[in-house]
Amino acid sequence: MLSLNRVTAAPALPPGPRLPGRLTRNAQALLTMLTGRERPATAYDLYDELRSGGHNTGLTTIYRGLHSLAEAGAVHEFRIGDQSAYLVCPAEPHEHLICRVCGRVQQQHLYAASRWQAVAADVGFQVVEQRIEFYGRCDRCRR
Repeated sequence: MLSLNRVTAAPALPPGPRLPGRLTRNAQALLTMLTGRERPATAYDLYDELRSGGHNTGLTTIYRGLHSLAEAGAVHEFRIGDQSAYLVCPAEPHEHLICRVCGRVQQQHLYAASRWQAVAADVGFQVVEQRIEFYGRCDRCRR
């Protein structure tokens, strides 16, 4: 069973992540594993990391934990091909710059999300979720 006391702690969370009031130990451990990454991780990525570290955690447990974190807004879910991948994001509106070559995600405050929320408010529309993603090649992959 996956638990925090058996997973190495990651760096501190980005400023202002949205965290549900109460996380299970499994969800806390997955959140710790996802924190500080430049690339989103799939359930299989996390499963392989845990297995190589000697943990015997089922894939279903990982999927459940990732789903609960995404539903709570603690992680952002990206679609990569036919799989979902996850990354910890700050709570404030921001955009994602996603490299199609290496998979690196840069979280930027380009203010497009804030502008669209203001436009929506002007016409009486309440935004409950936003997703702005730009795809291309990062500076490392363009070299």
